Amino acid sequence: MKTGKKRIKRTGGGLAHPDLIPDDHLARSITSFLEKQSGRSHEICSLPEKVFRFMGLPYRGGNRVDVIGRLGAVADAMVEQGRLKQYTARTMTKIRLIDAGTEPTPQGGGSSQEARNVWREIQQRLARIELEENVAILYACESGSRAWGFASADSDWDVRFIYAKPLDWYLSIETGRRRDVIERPIEDDLDINGWDVRKALGLFRKSNPPLLEWLDSPIVYKARNRFVYRLHKLISVYYSFNACRYHYLSMAKGNYHEYLQGEQVRLKKYLYVLRPLLAVNWMEQGKGRAPVEFSRLLECVQDETVRALVDDLVQRKVAGNELGEGPRVDALNQYIERELGRLDELPVPPDEKGRTSGPLNDLFRVVLKETWGDEE
Repeated sequence: MKTGKKRIKRTGGGLAHPDLIPDDHLARSITSFLEKQSGRSHEICSLPEKVFRFMGLPYRGGNRVDVIGRLGAVADAMVEQGRLKQYTARTMTKIRLIDAGTEPTPQGGGSSQEARNVWREIQQRLARIELEENVAILYACESGSRAWGFASADSDWDVRFIYAKPLDWYLSIETGRRRDVIERPIEDDLDINGWDVRKALGLFRKSNPPLLEWLDSPIVYKARNRFVYRLHKLISVYYSFNACRYHYLSMAKGNYHEYLQGEQVRLKKYLYVLRPLLAVNWMEQGKGRAPVEFSRLLECVQDETVRALVDDLVQRKVAGNELGEGPRVDALNQYIERELGRLDELPVPPDEKGRTSGPLNDLFRVVLKETWGDEE
């Protein structure tokens, strides 16, 4: 159970956001379109131009997934208001399924159907965020235990995204005081928040490890305008061994001293100490950037006893609910303390030279132009 963010459990339909509600004329057009569809995705192009305008998308342009996502959010809002019959709404679900693309493999004991349901819910919420916040989501992925490979049945879905505001938002003397994150309360185990693209690029320049992990996530919900591909091409320019080493080593030390000192400990915290610790090990061994998947990081563990203990914790966590409290595992504590001491004594490479922002400024301008066009 996470703290620090408001958590909501839905018990029924909520009030639809007013920006998602079309007027009666538009509602009739959307209903008529859905009633005529067989579910084939290419028929999206037959939507009336006024519907595209209402959704904030270019007529018969843009990404088909964006069109389907926003149309789905509007259809959901119409259902909540009783303005769209359920059997007609099922056509929207059929269109979504056809265009869903690759869906995540369930982790933590969930069924494939449950994973598909969560996948569709995430797509709907991302589309709703775009409409409510007037943003374009450039990239969205899974972070946390589901991306790392040791989620349990009741683990949250940690959805992270990067978004762009319209061009005028950035051309303002007040931009420096404007909020550059979007956060939603945790609802139905969905923890969804994102960063503005300018904030993300600034952190990318500093080789921010959480952001680099987002870009390498094995579960991707949305990708637009080749944004991530372009960022990946710049990683070799901005990657900092020292920045990543400091981040992971500090995280391992902090979690170890906070959670694993008593006779009784929260057993899952071993994984949250070992993952950053092994990330530093991976880097120190000259293997490059630390991978997201915990199973690959375990290649750094040579001690068979430690490896068996860690494998057992992972299997128990994935097979059931979140690991609770239990007796301290002395062999793991000894291994962690030994590795923390060893890594602390290793010489730190010289600081890297500063890097120009030029390529990132170029990418920022290109992304805004491709996403929003030349707005007046």
